Amino acid sequence: MATSGSAGLKRYARKAAIEPELFDLARLVDDTVALWRLRIRSEPIETQVSLASVSIIGRPVEIGQVVFNLLNNAFDAARTSAHPLVRIAVVADETCARIIIEDSGAPIPDAIADEMFRAFFTTKSNEGTGLGLSISREIIERHDGTIELDRTAPVTRFVVQLPRGEA
Repeated sequence: MATSGSAGLKRYARKAAIEPELFDLARLVDDTVALWRLRIRSEPIETQVSLASVSIIGRPVEIGQVVFNLLNNAFDAARTSAHPLVRIAVVADETCARIIIEDSGAPIPDAIADEMFRAFFTTKSNEGTGLGLSISREIIERHDGTIELDRTAPVTRFVVQLPRGEA
């Protein structure tokens, strides 16, 4: 399913419509992962991808921005682990689609987890603006979805939930 990252996302960027559209979330995530892999190509990190085709209604460029941000955060955390690993999956049920992103980095402490979606909060010294997760949450909420840290997972796992679209 992988396409050239830049070619795949250009397809969506050209149509950066103000109005939401029906699109295949797995295809968008696949294109975003391909672009992200270009960014990290010189880094030794394992990436596992599992994508179920599911249609949603939304703005693909915005959803792609959220996925890219979450992948970058996962990469930053995983690169410090003994076995750097990032997993991304798209799963669906009758009513919603979920994007699940996990990394092999250290778990996020509860004190930080309570603050991380707040604008300008960052744990990265000399890097980042602290806006990625707060902007991501705004985007997902505009799509009638949620983005959360799964505190029950033994690894760092973010789950984005979006309503399914109808063809």
